[in-house]
Amino acid sequence: MRNSKEVIRLIKKLRESKEMSVEELANRVGIAKSSLSRYENEQRSFPINDIGLYANALGTTVEFLLGIGTQSNVKLSSNDMELIRKYNSLDDIGKYTVDTTLDVQYKRCTSQDNDLIAAHSDDYSEEQQKLMLEDIAELERLHNKRKNK
Repeated sequence: MRNSKEVIRLIKKLRESKEMSVEELANRVGIAKSSLSRYENEQRSFPINDIGLYANALGTTVEFLLGIGTQSNVKLSSNDMELIRKYNSLDDIGKYTVDTTLDVQYKRCTSQDNDLIAAHSDDYSEEQQKLMLEDIAELERLHNKRKNK
């Protein structure tokens, strides 16, 4: 298995073989051009946990980049890449909000008990309704805080 320095060297080699600029790969991955340059010049440690983004942007697999498989042409759709790019540009609050929402929606869609919940339901106690309103207010506060930065 390759270490992070070997991986970034391979990424640079693949990028160059595809005649892709540093800026183009950085945009596809969702990072600053300067960050990618620092990784490629080994001035900054390559974040190995982001390897999937690079694999998709270069039309290969994580396994190939790590040296544990053969090269493949598996790619994400442009819509999937756009979602990843947007997610990577979020701050910690935004990522937390997306992760939390995704977890809740995934559980809702995959659970056996798929009861619909109406926002105006009279089945909730005043305390439960108050907690829901507090959650909404907190999300609005976080959104406004981010918007005002």
